[in-house]
Amino acid sequence: MRKKLYLLTLVSMTSWFIISCANSTEEKTTNQEIVEKTNYEIKTDSCGGYWIVGLEHSGSYKQITSKIDDLRGYLEKNGTDSTIIVADYFNDEALVAEDQLKSFAGFIVKDSIEAKALIAKNPKFKSHMVVKRNAYYVDAAFTNWEDLFKTTEPVYTAIIDKMTANQTKMAQNEGALEEYRKGSVRFIVQAD
Repeated sequence: MRKKLYLLTLVSMTSWFIISCANSTEEKTTNQEIVEKTNYEIKTDSCGGYWIVGLEHSGSYKQITSKIDDLRGYLEKNGTDSTIIVADYFNDEALVAEDQLKSFAGFIVKDSIEAKALIAKNPKFKSHMVVKRNAYYVDAAFTNWEDLFKTTEPVYTAIIDKMTANQTKMAQNEGALEEYRKGSVRFIVQAD
């Protein structure tokens, strides 16, 4: 497999592609080819522009899965309208020590007023605005965290490769996020 230059390896739990990129016959396959073989295309559009309420996370991006599972439990228990959970990653794993990585897992709410009301009821919750920006993204099926971990890196690397080919820079301090819906995930890299 070719050298990983950007390791925006947001091996964050969100790789729900049903592909296996660890098989030895694919060692020389590029990340773009892996994405193409799965029939997931890299698309562009604006993404973000919403408030999320949830939990801050520090440390390994893989460990944010427990926060997402907690949020799913909260949504099921409280019958909240939101059906999308968002994981927002603020640092590049290649540049920041694992114990210093910052991220946020939350669910989308209507506005800042709803966010404040939920925080008043749940002091452990915080709110965060996901800025609307142009972005590159891939939609994929989600089956389980293990499959997700296997495919996150190739997907993000393929997105970054396409952005680089198009001379597009990744947004700083909030460039990558994932939107989890029932049975699917959207991997997003926002552009400056």
